[in-house]
Amino acid sequence: MSRLEEIAKDAKLEHGLTRKQKAFADELLNNPKITGVEAATKHYGRPGKAIDPTVANSIAVENIRKPLVMAYLRRHDDLIEETLIDVVKDWGHEENTRKREIALNNAQYVHDKVHGKATQQIESSNKQVIISIDLTAEDEDLKPG
Repeated sequence: MSRLEEIAKDAKLEHGLTRKQKAFADELLNNPKITGVEAATKHYGRPGKAIDPTVANSIAVENIRKPLVMAYLRRHDDLIEETLIDVVKDWGHEENTRKREIALNNAQYVHDKVHGKATQQIESSNKQVIISIDLTAEDEDLKPG
């Protein structure tokens, strides 16, 4: 086995995640008030050199969309929901607008998870109107020439 194959094998953990993906997911689980971008910045940057926020955002979005990362996070759904409920309780009456917004978003997430996402029906109707305009001139004054 080549050194590159050993590194690749070592990079994947028993969950099928890389070390960085697992660290990213664990950060989200252990620190529920942190954003995905902050978790990506913390675990994908190099010592002494932080990654660009747009790169961190891309990494966070990609990680959240990966089935293995989502499966790993779903194993901890109870913890996540309990934490979200705690955030709603703690921050629901905060004077800080951003914290209240986070609490509201968490409450909506938990509600949608328990009761299903609300659907909206839009009714539309089409009516057809035909207008016929005769543009031929019968009057001699209107004819050119």
